[in-house]
Order: sequence, then C-alpha cells, then structure tokens
Amino acid sequence: MREKELVLFEAVRKLPDRQRTAIALRWQLDLPNDEIAAVMGVCVNTVKTCLRLGRGTLEAALVSGGER
Repeated sequence: MREKELVLFEAVRKLPDRQRTAIALRWQLDLPNDEIAAVMGVCVNTVKTCLRLGRGTLEAALVSGGER
C-alpha cells in the first residue's frame, strides 16, 4: 500500500463511531443522506454533520501525512 492509503486507513480507524459509520455508508455503499440517517437511527442533519466533520479530519490527516 502507498503511504497516503495507510494514512487514510489509520485516520478512518480513529474517527469517532458515528463519523466512521457515516463515511463508510457513503463511500462503500454510496447511500444518500436520508438512507444513512435511517440506518444509523439519527436525523439527516446529524448525518451531514458527521460527514462534514469526518471529511475534514480525513483531509487534515492526508495533508499532514503527505508532509512527512
């Protein structure tokens, strides 16, 4: 695996449960927000927040991981 992929997988693993679940449902199953909300048992706005925060954390991890 390339270094950035390892950094990404490690960053995903470290995400809080809700963020990790929302990211996985979006990226792996390509579910829309309303379906993610139904699976997680939360409102759509919670899903949007989880995705936004999770993507921000992952982006920061990739940027800092690429500077090594």
